[in-house]
Amino acid sequence: VTAVAQQMKVEEKSIYASARGRRSANPARWMALFLSREVGKHSLNDICQAFGMTHISGVAQAIKSLNMAVDDNKKLSKAKNILIHDLTP
Repeated sequence: VTAVAQQMKVEEKSIYASARGRRSANPARWMALFLSREVGKHSLNDICQAFGMTHISGVAQAIKSLNMAVDDNKKLSKAKNILIHDLTP
């Protein structure tokens, strides 16, 4: 979460905060969820607990949202690649 906050220039608390509704995009949160799953290899249940989520489907939806956003946003794509590189052991 710290690495995502630094790379994306947001506060860590905004990554942990859940927003609802169509206009409530939070790419930094999506990125942290994606990295927790794909790089950290954490279970969906562990990720849900760490981020205060109630359903594992929310993690899958966040990853889907991130992937769609990355397709349209070069800056976000670059941030994703940098974070994957920096966090992969």
